[in-house]
Amino acid sequence: MRFGVLGINHKSADLDLREALTRGLERLYQAGSLASFVDRTVLLSTCNRSELYFHSSDLSQQHSHFLQNLRREVTGEFEHALYSFFGEECLAHLSKVTAGFDSAFLGESEIQRQVKKAYLTAKDQMHLPKDLHYLFQKGLHNGKTLRTDLKLEEGVPSLPSVIAQKTAQLNPASVLIVGNSEMGRKCAKAAQRRGVNNLFLATRFPDQAFLPTVPVQLWNEFDVVIAASKTSKPIISGPGKNTQVIFDVSMPRCTCPKLDVPVINIDALGRLVEDRRMAKLDLVQAGEKKISQIVTRQFILLSRREQRLAC
Repeated sequence: MRFGVLGINHKSADLDLREALTRGLERLYQAGSLASFVDRTVLLSTCNRSELYFHSSDLSQQHSHFLQNLRREVTGEFEHALYSFFGEECLAHLSKVTAGFDSAFLGESEIQRQVKKAYLTAKDQMHLPKDLHYLFQKGLHNGKTLRTDLKLEEGVPSLPSVIAQKTAQLNPASVLIVGNSEMGRKCAKAAQRRGVNNLFLATRFPDQAFLPTVPVQLWNEFDVVIAASKTSKPIISGPGKNTQVIFDVSMPRCTCPKLDVPVINIDALGRLVEDRRMAKLDLVQAGEKKISQIVTRQFILLSRREQRLAC
């Protein structure tokens, strides 16, 4: 199986660099700048990571091609923050990502949906090679198996629950959710469970709204803003008024850099639960060992099957 991944995440780079690389990868992917290689790629972009999975008969050459394209899109040094995996190590990496081992919020379930969505979107839009089908189908299966067996998420709060807890502590008169996204919906539900009910939504798709809608330009009329929108550039700007805090969990971020309102980003939220993550370090290490064993066994079986077909 000829596949690899080129990526960046919250462990390898700070938020500014992740944001720059995320924008660069998305511009390449959406603009078709990958040329004839586009049908052999899947882009996974979340608040914690951006990863380009690819197939090629010459993985090293393809990897170099992607780096050359990125250098035209991103200014400054970034190669030191990138990681790459190929073949068996690539499948092991995707399995860990899908299981939630590699997330700021250990064992989070959202990543499983995000990986599946990235794969299905690429599958619907392109003619992916069988190698990438194998990679994502096995990666999703392995991640689900490990998530079920180890129950990593137990005792570690989810991102929406942490945001909801912090929001409820402020006792806000009103809260604005920016973005009609799955994360936005989960944050709204978590806040409502904690008794925060005066919720509104800013969205480009009002016909799909799950809350009363307002223009995003009115963000500073709300005590708390939770930004969870997929946007190519900041959409929250200008002077603050009533807003006490903004939780920006978007990637790229929704907020302009120089707001006069406190902004809590995804990295800061992850640090709030770091102690609980470290308490499960032994479990994570055991899970990573198990993933390596599973992937090795899958590659052995695959090799035997290919040998039989070649006879």
